[in-house]
Amino acid sequence: MDDRKKQSESIRARESSFTVVRAVVAGYLVYLGFSLLRGTMDGGTAMPLRLKWFFSLLFIVAGLLFAVYTLRRWRRFSTGQEKPETNENLSSGKDEQTE
Repeated sequence: MDDRKKQSESIRARESSFTVVRAVVAGYLVYLGFSLLRGTMDGGTAMPLRLKWFFSLLFIVAGLLFAVYTLRRWRRFSTGQEKPETNENLSSGKDEQTE
């Protein structure tokens, strides 16, 4: 019983760490998009204007979508609707949703 509690705490800590990393990555993508957009306004690069806008918007949208994904996944996990895969399920190839 104690092993299951330790494993559950370990899984919860790992999922929390992954959530923080995902949030940082999402923020960085948005930051890159705005930085590229700011460079567009300053005229700091030789990239064509339409290409600058395209990549700026691409990074911003990708970052925002990744942030939404991270938030939704964190909410499902914190409410108990989604259980992260344990080492047992990964090694046996079982999927909890199909059982």
